[in-house]
Amino acid sequence: MYKFDKDAVVCFLGDSITARGRWLCRILDYYRENMPECNLKVFNCGRSGGNASIAIKRMETDMFIYKPTDVVIMFGMNDIRHNLYECDEITEEIFNERRNAIELYEKSMQTIAETLDKMGINLIFCTPTPTDIEQISEVHAKPGTRLALSHISRIVKDIAARYGGHVVDFYSQFSDMIDVLRKDNPHNNIVAPDRVHPVFAGEEVMANIFLRAQGFDVPIYDKIQDWQQVSEKPFSAHTEEIFELTQYLRGIAYVEWGLLFGVEADEIDKTLESLYNDPETTDFKKNTIEFYKEHIAKKEEYLKRLIEIS
Repeated sequence: MYKFDKDAVVCFLGDSITARGRWLCRILDYYRENMPECNLKVFNCGRSGGNASIAIKRMETDMFIYKPTDVVIMFGMNDIRHNLYECDEITEEIFNERRNAIELYEKSMQTIAETLDKMGINLIFCTPTPTDIEQISEVHAKPGTRLALSHISRIVKDIAARYGGHVVDFYSQFSDMIDVLRKDNPHNNIVAPDRVHPVFAGEEVMANIFLRAQGFDVPIYDKIQDWQQVSEKPFSAHTEEIFELTQYLRGIAYVEWGLLFGVEADEIDKTLESLYNDPETTDFKKNTIEFYKEHIAKKEEYLKRLIEIS
């Protein structure tokens, strides 16, 4: 796979695993530390709860504003719809819903790829990371999700081949890394107890898998302590500010798309107040509403500064 051009503008389009953003920042720092002439720009266009079909609707507002030369696409984790894998019995209805979800994913990914390809944008497709179904965790394991993501990974590779894109195989390589680390100790985890989101050390694994796919000689450790030690390394001052600004914008976007999509401007305050006071609203959702209220007035300022320093 090719290395990014020194003046490339790269947008990473994905779900919460992208939105968390640490692996993106490691990639950016690696380029800047090892290629002094590099002026690479990286923009995090991940969205918590996002999937491929939603991404089609938000590319114009969330990604094209950055005028990317390259787009890295990673969806699948939410597209399979985990709730469809919680049942004890696979009925015909459940089977059809699972199939429909995967068919919608494939159709949506084709639309994304075709849209970007027509614009002359370089495409890199990432298979999703696996669910960690063997982890010792209180969260119920859903073995079917692992199989569904394996199927999704094959679809990713097919679409990449169809549109001349490149592939980073997170699914296979991340799975292999889980197995290697767990042989040393069954409690070695690079995925959170939710069995979905990579922890900080897991994001280091992702960054190095990505850089290796690009042809860089970066280490792949076989001890969890080595990955944890790397994850404690601070970002460069430049990248740290980018990371912080991105997280502000991601938090705002999460509310705009997750809670306020389709709500008229003059109904926003009323809608948020109603959601906040709803007895069914979780503490997490309340915190996101509070965050939104605190930062929404600075959204344009954050965006302007992010583009300025990137």
